Amino acid sequence: MEVLNSDGDSGLDRIEQAAYQHVIGPMTALPGQSWYLGSAAQAAQTRWLLNMALIGLAALAAAGALGAAGIFLEQARALGPLSAFRTDRRFYSGIAAWNLAIPLGIVGAVGALVAALLGGLLINLGKGGWMSLPLLLVGLVVVTPAGAMVALACGAVAARHAIAWRPQGD
Repeated sequence: MEVLNSDGDSGLDRIEQAAYQHVIGPMTALPGQSWYLGSAAQAAQTRWLLNMALIGLAALAAAGALGAAGIFLEQARALGPLSAFRTDRRFYSGIAAWNLAIPLGIVGAVGALVAALLGGLLINLGKGGWMSLPLLLVGLVVVTPAGAMVALACGAVAARHAIAWRPQGD
C-alpha cells in the first residue's frame, strides 16, 4: 500500500503509527530510502573487510619481521671473523639495519600501497564506502619502527656473538 504524505515529517510519524496499529510488521520507507540503506550496509561491509585486511597485514608484517630476525640471528655467528677488524656495536647494527630494517620498511610501504589500491578497488566495486587513510598510515608507522627495533636488537645480539667468537681448529 502506498500513502501520499502532504504533512512532511509530522505526517510520516502519524502514518507509521497507523501502520503499526492496523498491520502486522509493516515496512514504512520514503522513496529511495531502501536504496540508501542497502548501499550503507554494503559500505559497512567494505570498511569491515578493509580493516580486517589491515589487521592481517600487521600480523603478516610481524611474522615477517620475526622470521627475518630469526634467520639473521642464525647467521650471526658468521659475522664472528669480522670481530678481528671491528668490535663496535654500531657496525653490527648497521649490518642488521641493511638486512632487516630497510627491507621491512620497504615491505611496509609497499604493503600500505597495495592495501590502499585494493581498498580503492573494493570501494569502486561496491559503489560506496570509504577508506581509512589514518589506519593505513598507522600500519606503515607500526611496521617501519618495528623493523628498526628488530634490527637494533639483532645488531646487539650479533655484536655479542662476534665479540665472543674465537677461531676454532678444523
